Amino acid sequence: GSGDSFCAGDDVSDLPTDTDGARRLSLRRGEVYRRFTELPQVFVAAIRGVALGGGLVMASACDFRIADFGATLGLPEVTLGWLPNYGLEIIASLIGRGKLLDLALTGNLVDARHAESLGLVSRVVSAAQLESEVDRLAQHLLSMPPEALAATKQVLTVGGDWSDVRATQSFIECIASDAARKTLERFQG
Repeated sequence: GSGDSFCAGDDVSDLPTDTDGARRLSLRRGEVYRRFTELPQVFVAAIRGVALGGGLVMASACDFRIADFGATLGLPEVTLGWLPNYGLEIIASLIGRGKLLDLALTGNLVDARHAESLGLVSRVVSAAQLESEVDRLAQHLLSMPPEALAATKQVLTVGGDWSDVRATQSFIECIASDAARKTLERFQG
């Protein structure tokens, strides 16, 4: 987002009132954020201001979430008369069912430090440091072998098969890459 907020969530005035429209919208949005978790690219969310409802789902679908101290996160849908209707598995994968129930059933909003303690946020920095911290992380990730990043992310996909068999197959594929070969030569030669 731009301006003072990461994403305040759904525009309530645009929500469909018919059941078919509501179903399509909810499933489509859930699919979009689930795809964030499945793509090989690494996503970094820079959270300033609020990340509420669908905004929290969007941030949670990112691989890293860096927030400034003034950020506020939450799932206020229950206070509006409905439940958070997509992305719950993504948030639960970060914080667990119990903490998700606390957020979703109370509609309470949490500050950045509390969000970090829950596992919703990877790290908290000052507003002045947010952009540089995100850039620093992005540069670090760009310096890593892309095949290894993509394979790691795919093995750890939300709701995926985290088995040793799948991880071993991905390891075998990565070990054959140019980056891995160069590392092996450096250590073995």
